[in-house]
Amino acid sequence: MRLPLLEADMKLCHAELAEENQLLFLVLASTGVSLSEALEINKEFEERTCRYTFVGMKSLTSKRRTPFRKSCVSASRNKYDGTY
Repeated sequence: MRLPLLEADMKLCHAELAEENQLLFLVLASTGVSLSEALEINKEFEERTCRYTFVGMKSLTSKRRTPFRKSCVSASRNKYDGTY
């Protein structure tokens, strides 16, 4: 069983991370997706005012829509369209 990090631990982790990893940390912390799922995100969608992605592509039952919290949206500079 994994214990959740305390709020102080979360702030410390985020502060100590390199800038290029901070958005990944926010996505992991706020969506609950696994690291492998987060690393497979290749496109972002928008419906009304909600930005989201699809994760869990191993099987039909694992595929799910995962919304991004406002903290992730405000931290990202642009909507991710799958290009670098």
